[in-house]
Amino acid sequence: MTGSDTPAAGWRPDAGGSILFLVSSALALVAAARRHELWDPLARTWHGTWLNAAGSVFFAVSAVGAFVVPSTQTLLDAAAANAGTLAGASCFLVAALLSRRAIPSGKE
Repeated sequence: MTGSDTPAAGWRPDAGGSILFLVSSALALVAAARRHELWDPLARTWHGTWLNAAGSVFFAVSAVGAFVVPSTQTLLDAAAANAGTLAGASCFLVAALLSRRAIPSGKE
């Protein structure tokens, strides 16, 4: 493919990546339910796990919207692709911020 044959430049969600996100979220939810058995139970919060799962669902919506219709070479639903990407990334960001551990100030 040459540059002119490419339907879109940059990052675009796809079904394979979305399925892997959903599988990893399911595994994380199972692990969070059994966190007392993990080596570091304080490293995982149920809030972050559910936010990551929600982000994975939003990315799946984005992947569906980003499907390129073969007959027209346009996205199936550009609004869903953009909104799903924004919502999924926002969920991942908030989950990452929630997972940060407090750093002692040393002024105690």
